[in-house]
Amino acid sequence: MSSKECAEYLKAKNVSEFMNTIKKKYGSYNSFTGTVRVKENEIKDITGILGYRPEKPVKIDEFINCLNSSRFGPIDMKEIMEYYFGHKILNNMETMHQEHPMFKLGNDDASVLHLDQLRWFLNETCRSLPDSTP
Repeated sequence: MSSKECAEYLKAKNVSEFMNTIKKKYGSYNSFTGTVRVKENEIKDITGILGYRPEKPVKIDEFINCLNSSRFGPIDMKEIMEYYFGHKILNNMETMHQEHPMFKLGNDDASVLHLDQLRWFLNETCRSLPDSTP
């Protein structure tokens, strides 16, 4: 089975908050790691996927292992997420690079952020913060 078919299966289930949490964790950690608290309204469908009723937060790698052991396996979780959400899934650094191209990704000399650009970025960021003086 394909990643697209797995994503369509998940879309047909009531797991949108669960999947959104996985997406956020991927954004933060650049990997599918951590745990997800299952909302009451999603327990039935998550139970069907896992094969048991979760009594505590579900480990993301356990969820992936269940999908790998299913008719959809072997799976590529990132590809499934991209089909599920209908767009490329980026980690926070990739998102920041897209929104602020002055941040360069890589390990070469071109990756160095110019001091003037950094000054501008910090000034813009600080300007948008609320005044915290007493």
